[in-house]
Amino acid sequence: NNCITGTTDTSGDTGLILEAMDSTRSPQPRYSQIAMPCDSSGNDSVTFFTAAAAGYVTEKMRIDQAGRVTMPNQPKFRVKRTTSVNLTGNGGKQNLVFNSADFDVGSGYNTSTGKYTVPATGVYFFFLNPRFDGVASNTYVRSMIYRGASVPGSPWSDYANVLSSIDGDGHSTNYHTVNVSGIFSCVAGDTINFIGGGDSDPDIYLQAESQAGGFMIG
Repeated sequence: NNCITGTTDTSGDTGLILEAMDSTRSPQPRYSQIAMPCDSSGNDSVTFFTAAAAGYVTEKMRIDQAGRVTMPNQPKFRVKRTTSVNLTGNGGKQNLVFNSADFDVGSGYNTSTGKYTVPATGVYFFFLNPRFDGVASNTYVRSMIYRGASVPGSPWSDYANVLSSIDGDGHSTNYHTVNVSGIFSCVAGDTINFIGGGDSDPDIYLQAESQAGGFMIG
């Protein structure tokens, strides 16, 4: 049922299509495809299509004429605060919830709980960019990205599962931006927690310009 097809469309573009097919399959026999079109200006590309069970083929990866690779379904997300929020209790390991998603391919981030559930096994890059306001002169602030279903009492000491940053009180202002980023090797279903706050200050705010995100590297 497999085939190789040369094509010329109504615009004069030409190309080659490789298809894997099963005549008994529904709703269409085609379940994977590699398309190699070339337009009238000589620009070529290679596009890969696959289909889920009982589904139609859709584009999963494209290599354009300049060698740029795009993967529209690769998990990635960026979330932010739309309003500032007071962080109370639990010191420097409070759950940081970002209530708005700019994008979330893979639907992994929960804007209610602030947790990210890894949708597919692979290596991921994550970042946390929180701005803390109202930091007292006798305290410090932390920000951390923690991998695990539950956060332990001292997550900053769980070196295999934490990306951590800390900022002391030697500032002339009471606002601090404590960035942290790095990579984790994850399996589907892993939980990523974005946490932080002050060690003893109950009046710290997570400012609205704070954000977090990540993407699958491969």
